[in-house]
Amino acid sequence: MHLAEDKWPESSVSSSCEAAASEQRISTVNCAAIERSHQYIFTLYSSFSKLRRIVAYWVQYFKRRYKQQEYTGTGLTTQDLKEAEIVLCRLAQQDHFSQETKALKQNKPLPASSKLKWLHPQLGADGVIRVGGRLSKSLLPEDTKHPLVVPNGHPLAFLLMDHFHKVCLHAGPQRMLSTSRQRYWIIGGRNIARRIYYQCLTCFRARPSSSETLMADLPSTRVTPGRPFSITGIDYCGPVFVKGAHRRAVATKAYVAIFVCFITRAVHIELVSNLTTEAFLSALRRFIARRGLPKELHSDNATNFKGPTMEKAKYNIPLFNGESNFENWGFRVQTVLDAEGVWNVVTNEDSRNIGSLYRAKP
Repeated sequence: MHLAEDKWPESSVSSSCEAAASEQRISTVNCAAIERSHQYIFTLYSSFSKLRRIVAYWVQYFKRRYKQQEYTGTGLTTQDLKEAEIVLCRLAQQDHFSQETKALKQNKPLPASSKLKWLHPQLGADGVIRVGGRLSKSLLPEDTKHPLVVPNGHPLAFLLMDHFHKVCLHAGPQRMLSTSRQRYWIIGGRNIARRIYYQCLTCFRARPSSSETLMADLPSTRVTPGRPFSITGIDYCGPVFVKGAHRRAVATKAYVAIFVCFITRAVHIELVSNLTTEAFLSALRRFIARRGLPKELHSDNATNFKGPTMEKAKYNIPLFNGESNFENWGFRVQTVLDAEGVWNVVTNEDSRNIGSLYRAKP
């Protein structure tokens, strides 16, 4: 090395890139990704009322701190609670409807995949998305005309539905849904209401288990083949009001006698002027003239069926004096369970139908 540089011996080591490549080492870097979500706030408390009051205290504190409002010391007011609800809805919408909020602020159409496109949403003055509609000129409250939109699957939706379930005294899903929609529009609220209802332990304990009662055997009069109306049940329904054919006829009260065949469930209807035995016998004669003489008649213990006048008529009318094939008149006992009350059921149904036709007349 004491000689000049040009006198130095040449090196035999190759200076190519491959040989001179530096050693490569694999290094691992850990990064913490922070997701901007407000859902953790809603998971801190299991009661919407408690969460709303805590947020209301926050809102009240920030008003005094940054807006220089005086502290009145009166506690929370109704307005503070309403503002807390607005804040909670705004936080929930920021987690799920950030693109929709941006589009509404810029007056642009919503994305095609948005869940709000069928609700015609609008952005309120408080920065919260509300349901649109055609009730803007109605006298209803603003929250009822345009409810606050709550996203589906958000913890706020479950807190709200559980809150209304308890406020309505553990009501069913339909009552919970109708009550919540007076202020909130929870997307998929019906499914959430059912889930809250069927997961409620109090409702489960109060809901009795249903048991099916075995029906008794049908009586012989119901299963024995025979001529129609050979075994007949009779009952009255009404009253109804009828008028004569002339113009100034006065409406009079009348009743409907319903004859039900036990074998075929056929129905024969006769109009009766009053509840006397004579009027019933006239209707019975018309029925026999049209349907033939029955072998058995069944009725309840009404006075026009089983009164002293009827007992006397059995001996004065050829129908009951033994000259015909009439065999039996069965009376239903009121103190025991009726096994042959099929005519009573049909009478109730016909009574409702006749009443509907009477109310629907022009």
